[in-house]
Order: sequence, then structure tokens, then C-alpha cells
Amino acid sequence: MSNFNLVIYFILTCITFLLSIPILVVTAQLFISMVANRKQVKWADDIELPKFAILMPAHNEELIIADTLAKLMNQSIAPSDVYLVADNCDDNTSTIAKTYGVNVIERVDNTLRGKGYALTHGLKVLKQSEKHYACVIILDADCEIDKESLGKLAKYSVKNHVAVQALYLMRVVNQSSIKQRIAGFAWLVKNKLRPLAMRTLGMPITLTGTGMAFPLDILRNVNFNNGNIVEDMQLGIDLTSQGHAPHLLPDAIVYSDFPQEQNVEISQRTRWEHGHIRTILNVLPLMIKTAIKKRNFKLFALSLDIAVPPLALLVMLCLCYFLFLVLCQLYLQIDGLLTYFVSLLSLFFMAVFIAWWTSGREYLSLKDFLSIPYYVLGKITIYINYIFKQQVKWNKTKRDE
Repeated sequence: MSNFNLVIYFILTCITFLLSIPILVVTAQLFISMVANRKQVKWADDIELPKFAILMPAHNEELIIADTLAKLMNQSIAPSDVYLVADNCDDNTSTIAKTYGVNVIERVDNTLRGKGYALTHGLKVLKQSEKHYACVIILDADCEIDKESLGKLAKYSVKNHVAVQALYLMRVVNQSSIKQRIAGFAWLVKNKLRPLAMRTLGMPITLTGTGMAFPLDILRNVNFNNGNIVEDMQLGIDLTSQGHAPHLLPDAIVYSDFPQEQNVEISQRTRWEHGHIRTILNVLPLMIKTAIKKRNFKLFALSLDIAVPPLALLVMLCLCYFLFLVLCQLYLQIDGLLTYFVSLLSLFFMAVFIAWWTSGREYLSLKDFLSIPYYVLGKITIYINYIFKQQVKWNKTKRDE
């Protein structure tokens, strides 16, 4: 090879190595999840239900807050233990919530806007409460959870003195579009299968934003006021750095529904995926450096988990890079790199297929599964907009009238 070809080969090797990391991580997670211990957590009879509060941030949620609170009340949750933070609301969210007897905390700050700021304000009120709660459970205003799951979260969190995350799943019904069904499967991979693998390995999991329980004292040194639109991911990083790595509790489940309007659904996914990409680019390098410097293996494991981009983006990157390597093969002798990458992709797609076969068929038929490439192509605009029109604010998810 000429010197120029050697330089190109070295660059391609580096790119292949970097892209291999998330592929190997998610592939290993999917295979491990298939043999993961999914037995329910055994609860000792002598464990009393600790006193817990529910903290619910809400921004202009008048269309759904009544239904959410009614379902909570039907679970025999005391209204006085529910704290709803009406953050910069200019609708009837507060008025409706007050009719259910819950504690409504109104916050107005047009400069510091975001879920993290709402949570900080709510926690400040909770810590001043005379009820002396043992733990707090954070729920989004559009989620549904049962009494048993709430109790399990509170017991596990207090007994083990850790942050704990319930399984957070999206409901998919017969009327759901093909995009929603595929998104539901991707959600299953991200929020259930991969965390199950991390739990099996005894490693921390990435928090998913709702259905999270915390002993109040471990939140004292956590800074929610970071303006990060994926504040849950940042919270998991901060807790792991402080020695309070989050656990997964798979037998506690919280549900939500995809928005019915397509433009609303796209806006929601854009916020999640832009926030994740920004975290990978801006936070991950320092996170890895800190983990190595402090020899914090759990933080390093969490950094590998976070290094996996959204599934559609990972598939897109893999296919584009594969085509690029094929073109390079016409001019360079890169048989080794191409063979390695094809083998890696084969293993990755095999893991995804087996994950669908064992866990995802209730979301997708075989025909639906084979249409995933079209779904991936349909998300190109989300990733292009990251370059030209990033979403950096906590926008309310619009609801159907």
C-alpha cells in the first residue's frame, strides 16, 4: 500500500472500531436479555409499606390530567401524598388538579424552563413537608401505574436505599399505525430488554423519566437544574457518579400511550432523540474519562449503555457505513475490515430478529418487522434537523382534543 492508502486504511479502522462499540453493546445486551433472570422480586412479609410521595411535573396538561389523577385515586392513593408541579402553565391544569385534592405547586419562570427545574421546585417543597416521606416516586402526567407497582417501587427503594426504575412501556393497540408499532418494539428493546441485561450483569440502568423511586436523602446532592431535555438520562449519570447506581425493578410497570397525531408524535421523538444524541456528543466523553480516572466500573458500564444511539439511527449508520466500505473496496484492499463489519452486522441483525421473535411479536407481525427499513428511512429528517434545527427545550406533548 502507498502511504496515502495506509492513512485511509487507518482512518477506516478507527471509524470501524468506534462504530463497533455500540453495535457490540446492544448485541450483547439483546442476547443476555434472552437468558436474563426475569423472576419477580420476592417481598418479605415483614416489610411494611414505607410512606412515599408522588411527584408529578406537568406543563399545560389540562386535557389529560383529570384522567391521570382519577386513575391514581382509584388505586387508593391519598390525594395529600400527590404533589403536582404546574410548571409555567397557562391553561387549567392547576384548577383541574385542585378538584382532586392533590397538592398543587405552581411555578412560573419564563427563563428557567424545563422538567428538571420543575422537579427541583417540587422536591424543595417535599423536603419541607411535615409528613417525613421515606421516598418519592416521580411520575409523568401522561402515565398510568397500579397500586402494586407503586408499593413495590417504594419498598425496594427504601429497603435497598437505591434509586429504582420501573419498566416503562408504551401501549400499542390494534388501531396503532405501523410506525407506532415499530416504535413500540424499539421502545421495548430500549426500556425492557437492554435494562434487563444490565440488571442481570449487576450494572446500573439508564433512567427513563417516569416510574422512578428515590429515597429522599440520595437526592440532596443531585442537580436537576441543568436544562437537559433528557434530564432522566443525566440524573442516572449523576447518581451513578455519586455511588447510587439506579436499579431496574422489572415487576413494577408504568404505561403510557403514543400521541395519535403524527406531527405531535414526531415532535416527541425528536426531543428524545436529539437529547440522547447531544448527551452522547457532549457528556459521554467526560463520563468515560471520569469513570476511568476514578476506576468506577459501574459508571463505565453505564457510559457504554448510553453510547448506544437510538436504534433507528444505529441501523442507519450501520447500513450507510457498510455501503461506504463496499465502495472503498473497489479502490483499496480492505477485505479484512469489510469481512469483520459484515460479520458484526450479521450478529447484530440476528440479535434484533431473535429479540423480535421472543419478545416483540405482540407488537409486530413478520410483515411489519420486514418493513423496519422503511421506518428507519422515514426518520432521516429527525437526524438532519439535529444539525440544522436542534430541539433544546422541554415542550409539552400536545394531546388530542
